[in-house]
Amino acid sequence: MTGTGVVVRSNLIDAVMLTQARRELDVAHSALEKMAGAHDYNEIELQWENLLSRVERCWEKTVLELTPKPKFGGIRSKYEGLRKTDPLLAYLKQARNANEHSLQIVLRADGSRIAKLEGEGGGELVQILHIGNNVFRIIPLNDAARKGLKFYPRCKVLQVENRGAKFPEPKTHLGQNVPNDFLIIGELGIEFYRKALDDIQANLK
Repeated sequence: MTGTGVVVRSNLIDAVMLTQARRELDVAHSALEKMAGAHDYNEIELQWENLLSRVERCWEKTVLELTPKPKFGGIRSKYEGLRKTDPLLAYLKQARNANEHSLQIVLRADGSRIAKLEGEGGGELVQILHIGNNVFRIIPLNDAARKGLKFYPRCKVLQVENRGAKFPEPKTHLGQNVPNDFLIIGELGIEFYRKALDDIQANLK
C-alpha cells in the first residue's frame, strides 16, 4: 500500500514460477545420472521408477499451478495433445501408470553389460555379453570405445498395457527415431518437459 492508500499489486502474484514442476525434473535428472553410473540392476529399476514418477508429477504440478490462468488453456491443449500422440511421451505416462497401478514389469536387462574388470594396473575395461547357458563372452574395449564410457547393465523398456490399450516401447519422438535404450528415452523425456516449461513460462508472462 502506498502513502495515498492505493494498493500496489506485486508482479510476483501473477508471475509464472513453476518452481515445483522444475524441482520434479531436477529429481528426475538426478535419477537418470544414478542409473547411468549404477552397477546393480535393482538400483537401476528403482531409479527408473523414480524418473517415471517425477516426470509425470512435473506435468501434474504445472497444471495445478496454471489452471487458474485463462491463457493457459490453449497451450495446455497443445501439450496434452503431444502427451497422448507422441509415442515416447505417451509411453512414459503409461509406464508410470502401469508401474504404480499394476504388477507389470516396465524395464529389463537385455543380457549385456559394460563393466570394469579389476586387476593389476587398475584393471581392463571390457564388455561382457551373456550368450546363454551361463556362457559369457568378454570383449576388450579399445581406447576409442573407452572414451566417455559409463558402467551399467544395458536395459530395455518393455511394452505396457493399461485398460486394454497397449503402449509399445517408443521408436520415435517428435518425428525422430529413438533406440530402445532406457537412458536415452529418459533423457529425451526430461528434455521435452524442460523445454515445455520454458515455452509455457514465456507465453504466460
